[in-house]
Amino acid sequence: HSCCPNAVVSWDAEVGELLVKSAQPIDEGEEVTISYLGHSPGLEKICEAHQSYTLDDCALGETDNIPAHWPHNELRMRRERLMATKCFLCRCPRCVREAGEVLMM
Repeated sequence: HSCCPNAVVSWDAEVGELLVKSAQPIDEGEEVTISYLGHSPGLEKICEAHQSYTLDDCALGETDNIPAHWPHNELRMRRERLMATKCFLCRCPRCVREAGEVLMM
């Protein structure tokens, strides 16, 4: 999971498969991440355009500037929902940056 994912998932009912599509270029060896919190509708156009977003493109606290494939909730709401539904505290790069924490790799 990541709150700044580089891929999105969708269910193809016709073939009965879960599809993973990149939402931006993914470098060789880079981890493919999705958001457990879902994403905005209409991502097919973003995926087809293969637009590139990085954490630096996100103006913290301004959801208008957040890419459509990123969750648009505030940090507290994202973390509370993930703790309630998935039982973990999100420490993805976006959450760490917004919380002013240090990311330990």
